[in-house]
Amino acid sequence: MSESHCQTRSFLARDENVLVLVGNFDPIAAELELHALSNGLSYDAFVRQVLCDGLIALGMHLAARPVDEYVGWTVSVQEPAMNLFFTGSTQDEALAGRAFLDEAEVRLRDHNLFVSQSRRPSAETHESFVEVDGIDVFGMVEHYYSQSEQRHGRFLTAEGRDVILLQSLPDSDVAWLQNVTREEIEQRLNESRLQFLAERHFHFRCGCDRGRMLGMLKAAYGPDSSALFESDETVELQCRRCGARLDVTETEYQEYCEGD
Repeated sequence: MSESHCQTRSFLARDENVLVLVGNFDPIAAELELHALSNGLSYDAFVRQVLCDGLIALGMHLAARPVDEYVGWTVSVQEPAMNLFFTGSTQDEALAGRAFLDEAEVRLRDHNLFVSQSRRPSAETHESFVEVDGIDVFGMVEHYYSQSEQRHGRFLTAEGRDVILLQSLPDSDVAWLQNVTREEIEQRLNESRLQFLAERHFHFRCGCDRGRMLGMLKAAYGPDSSALFESDETVELQCRRCGARLDVTETEYQEYCEGD
């Protein structure tokens, strides 16, 4: 495993019929910081931590999802006013996310809202809207599980230690899931008393390469570059999913349209 990849392992607590997911996401903060610096994104310490928490929560969620699923989460927070977006793919084992902080980009509501979109090839997109409280992304996902997925989920987090996510299965011992301590889970792991199921490796990557972004630009403006560039020689594109910035010249855009 690359040192920059985040590792998740899934286990089954057989007697309780509960899925136990364990994740090491130590590299995610450095990957997010590098991405922000490379693209001129200004996040304060609080926003960086919220983004890291969301990426970790999504990675843990994807650790037990089918191998061809895409998931996107949008979180509308009223205080402090911000919109958060997280995206991930089990096929690519990739995670990305960003925060929208400008007033023009933040839609104010009466309540915080958590929106989940998931899709698989040849299947309809599944979308859920759940009202949530506060700014704890882990708590939001737990609430989303109970309200939208009709199952129980519980995160066990501790600074400097692996993240644990417990997910209920049919006929789970819900009382055990809700009350078991982190120490008991770690003891079972150390004593190999949980049935190992799978291992996955996630990394911060959006997939918004130059060709893809030029294609989106062409789809929006067509081959006529005059309306897009006007009197400018270059325009700056910004990925809505991760905030990556890209300068495109009018000549490059015309050549792309002619050769596409």
